Amino acid sequence: MVKIIIDTDMGPDCDDAGALALAHNLQRRGECEILAITHCTSPIEGTNTISAINSFYKQDHIPVGRCDKKSFLDGEFQLRYTSVISKMYLKKHKQPQYYDAVKLLRRVLSENKDVVFITIGTFNNISALMKSQPDEISDKTGVELVRDSVRLFSTMGADFRVGEPWAEFNVRMDIEASKYFAENCPVKIVYSPCLMGEEISTGKNLRNTSDENPVKIAYDIYTDGKEIRYSYDLLSVYYGVRGCDGLFKENENLKISFDDKGYTLYEKGGKDSYLENMAPKYIIEEKLEELLCE
Repeated sequence: MVKIIIDTDMGPDCDDAGALALAHNLQRRGECEILAITHCTSPIEGTNTISAINSFYKQDHIPVGRCDKKSFLDGEFQLRYTSVISKMYLKKHKQPQYYDAVKLLRRVLSENKDVVFITIGTFNNISALMKSQPDEISDKTGVELVRDSVRLFSTMGADFRVGEPWAEFNVRMDIEASKYFAENCPVKIVYSPCLMGEEISTGKNLRNTSDENPVKIAYDIYTDGKEIRYSYDLLSVYYGVRGCDGLFKENENLKISFDDKGYTLYEKGGKDSYLENMAPKYIIEEKLEELLCE
């Protein structure tokens, strides 16, 4: 069983909700254990949406952490579906008191080994973790905790298209944090780039699930009822638990970083890698749909 941590920017896109559904259903199958989920943007509505999804899957015990960054990705568009789900959640639950994201991550890493850390958002929580110093939780720095407790990062981010430089969303929203993570991470980072997610569309089977399903609600609102969306974050969760599984190709032994504009830089001779879709599109979509709507 793979131990996983998920750091998500729940709000700007609905695929974060789909990625959590995937993780919960993989956990139901006994393939992974979700140790913690942290939220890397400011709105509490997004954090409450994480709690709503956990509750829907009867996993309220999973600890949830919030970032301490103020006014970060908190515009009206970023609250498009999370505000609705948060209100629904609070009709049946008291407002949770969330952990500080970095302290939660330090505690979970100090208590576990061989963790797969799945990042499907901006990198502010991760860079803050790596910059953290010894405290009452652990006498190790954040980099040391990552080095000793994390097997690898399965990360949605970056863009590897040749001749078309583009700063991918998760990177460009906090370029300083993205650069720090890429340059200082002591373990392997496996990137699922944006183009990979754009090739795979999922969500159509959510219309057959319960109207109480917060993931269905997220997709319905975000897509204006189409319930089909690119699978950026779902692919990072899938790889984090199952690896390539005959679906993906891994381009290995690379040194991957970002420049001051957020463009992706890479060269041979490093520890990192990035994925490409290898199996036919319909096969990957079927695998994801099955886990999304189980």
